[in-house]
Amino acid sequence: MGKANWVARIKSFRINDGLPLLLAIFLVASTFCIIGPLELYFGNIDEFWFNISDLIFFIIALFLGTFCILLIIGSLLSQRTRRIYICILFGLGLAMYLQANLLNGNMGLLDGREVNWSASLITLTINSLIWILCILVPIMISLVRPKWWSGVVNIIAILIIAMQMSAVTFLGVTAEKENNEVQLTTEGLFSLSRENNVVIFVVDTLDAQFFENYIMSDENFMNNLSDFTYYDNAVSGGAPTHFGMPMLLTGMYYNGEEFSDYLKEAYSNTDFYDKLRRLQYDARIYTNLEHIDGEFCADYIENAKNVETEITSIGGLLSKLYQFVGYKYFPNGVKNYFYLYSGEFDQFRGVATSDYEVYSVNDANYIAAFRESGLDLVDNAGAFRVYHLFGAHGPHTLKEDGTSDGSETSLSQQIHGVMSAIFDFMDEMKEQGIFDRSTIIITGDHGAVDIYQNPCFLIKASGQTQPELQISHAPITFQNVLPTLSQAIDGKNDEAGETIYEVEESENEPRYQVVTVQLAEQYDSTGRWTRPVLYSVGNPARNTAAIQEIREIWPEREPIKLELGQTISFCSGESGTETLYNGFSTPEASGTWTEDTETYQRFEFVDAPTGNIKVDLQLSNIYGGAQYVTIYFNDYCVYSKRQDSTTISFVIPKEAIREGEQEIRYELSVTIPAENSESTDSRWLSLMFESMVMTQTDESFTEVTPINQYQLGENIEFTEDSDGTRYFTKGISGIETDSAWSLGTSGQLVLHVGDVTGDLVGEFQFKSMYAPPQQLIVSSGGQVLYDQVLTTADEPVTFSIPASCVENGTLVLDLEYPGAVSPASRGESTDGRELAFRFLSIRVDAAQP
Repeated sequence: MGKANWVARIKSFRINDGLPLLLAIFLVASTFCIIGPLELYFGNIDEFWFNISDLIFFIIALFLGTFCILLIIGSLLSQRTRRIYICILFGLGLAMYLQANLLNGNMGLLDGREVNWSASLITLTINSLIWILCILVPIMISLVRPKWWSGVVNIIAILIIAMQMSAVTFLGVTAEKENNEVQLTTEGLFSLSRENNVVIFVVDTLDAQFFENYIMSDENFMNNLSDFTYYDNAVSGGAPTHFGMPMLLTGMYYNGEEFSDYLKEAYSNTDFYDKLRRLQYDARIYTNLEHIDGEFCADYIENAKNVETEITSIGGLLSKLYQFVGYKYFPNGVKNYFYLYSGEFDQFRGVATSDYEVYSVNDANYIAAFRESGLDLVDNAGAFRVYHLFGAHGPHTLKEDGTSDGSETSLSQQIHGVMSAIFDFMDEMKEQGIFDRSTIIITGDHGAVDIYQNPCFLIKASGQTQPELQISHAPITFQNVLPTLSQAIDGKNDEAGETIYEVEESENEPRYQVVTVQLAEQYDSTGRWTRPVLYSVGNPARNTAAIQEIREIWPEREPIKLELGQTISFCSGESGTETLYNGFSTPEASGTWTEDTETYQRFEFVDAPTGNIKVDLQLSNIYGGAQYVTIYFNDYCVYSKRQDSTTISFVIPKEAIREGEQEIRYELSVTIPAENSESTDSRWLSLMFESMVMTQTDESFTEVTPINQYQLGENIEFTEDSDGTRYFTKGISGIETDSAWSLGTSGQLVLHVGDVTGDLVGEFQFKSMYAPPQQLIVSSGGQVLYDQVLTTADEPVTFSIPASCVENGTLVLDLEYPGAVSPASRGESTDGRELAFRFLSIRVDAAQP
């Protein structure tokens, strides 16, 4: 094309194409180049060791470069081609915005184990279709309605840009990063005492089952462990590493505070490190600083040094940051190409002085350094060492000989490689004559199965010798570690709690596991959490039927004080939202949605009421037009109805009011918009709270019976008069004459059955099934009661229910319908509901002796 043609083409760039082009380019370039990295950085600021200010020049330069290149390309295109080009750019920007904010769902943990985004063909297809429509619809509008297209592009692009800028600005203003110059360095990495040593190898993600499958099956490895005892029933107490490492080193569960405050409290909660200092032990911990309180490190840990960190490679760090952006903002079909482990950012962290090197969890580097230097024995009272290794973590790049060229290996090779390095370390301890009088622990910081509760745990006590590895089934936890080490140092346990050796195999004390929201969602895809989750773990630790969710972990806070007659608002920014303790969505301009089947409100009265209290709760919306609501005030049932009006009023008896903090618990049926329509909203919605007022009243209290009160043997029917849907908290559609369809892929049935002395039997009778065969799974408290694929609805489904499933007089049955599908997706109608079984009746009765 000649110069004259290029000039003519540029001149054809008219003003009505100019603004849409500029906005479309700005949308796609700013979303990926600026909004993406800033949103991810500020949203995860505690996870990053660097300051975004060190990269902002390069981020802006990349944005400007991208903007200019896209603008030049658009300016040189013909008018018709340019409009299609604008639509493509606009569509990409819109699709990235939708993907990041609405379409990702559970992105999993950045722990080296990829999420299989292609596992669900339906989800992958829908995700791809949305991306295609985001691009094709603007092109169609530009062709069919050319007068509209520029206005559509301009308005939507401006709205998205404004929303993204506002969100990032808010995150940037509210985010706080603790600038701590203390770093854990490699100083004294392989130094040990000639006298006494306590050495802990933390092999990241080394699940007990990994140890059994890959190490215990190899005789060569087992010979190295003859002096150890393997505790196959250990529970870490926290997972992943974020909670696992502090739990191991302090024995204190995460308590809901700001994480930095939790670390300060946890590391000051033990006398163990004071004891090390008092006995003149040289204490060094080699891990990432984010697992330890900086002030504690400066006071107690010898390899903690005041150093200034620096970025060793701007290009390398930027590449990882934008890889992270691609993982969040790109479609499901390509996400795994952008997956990364969060620890990959550490490889670009250095120090501004050559005196020290910051310790990085990198097994290949650790092994190479050890093989080059070996152990260095020093004359002191004793040494305490913690070596945090990459271990069984993915991505797997370690070979069996402990080297790495960056290529992919396997989990087996990686575990063999890191364990071989540990055995080399112990062999040199033997050669130096210090092995026998050393206490050595080999453990995972957490497991890798279920809620990561069962790590490998091996210990060799000082002076312990035996012909072969011993196995103990004692139900230990990381809370037993510091008491054990305290006793190992001077024969006296100065810590609270039992040592490992004091825990009997027959003990059945409660054990707990705190997990992140991402891990909870990974374990239970049907749940929704906004805070870390506390689970109880049974005995043995791998008994999944005994894993019970207890609650989300919220920080302790001062109770909100309310005056009688005071109207409180639940709209965004109003004081009433501070009383909403658990189970609520983010406050909006018109109110706050409940977002769970149980929600809580907590507060204190300024002045203690002297009589009954009248409560008037105003709703601004009821999702679906009607929901079942049961309200408890300090465990007194005060309200229970099918709610179809926006006003709830009830009386609280004076005897229900206690001293101090009051609690209102709402039991709700919920609807998931995404399972009932083409919406992408997956929240569990019921009521939107607008305002509440409480006043003292002369009205008397009438005892309320919960609508889901159930008499054993009663037949629950699905008619307008009986309305069996009231026993469902979720996963049920409306009454259709004499039956009701299941809704979505899961449901929950809650029956207040009272005291139960024996086992029960359940029976479901279906009127029909949609698109058989269909799988039905019934469970209670994590225990599967029924799991069958049904081809017909002719015969009733019966299953046994152990008495242990009834807790506090309540039976909860969780239902799963993995094959649920909508008629609309099958092209049979416009019905977007995901259907599986059509309930005719339900019955629960005492089992026959």
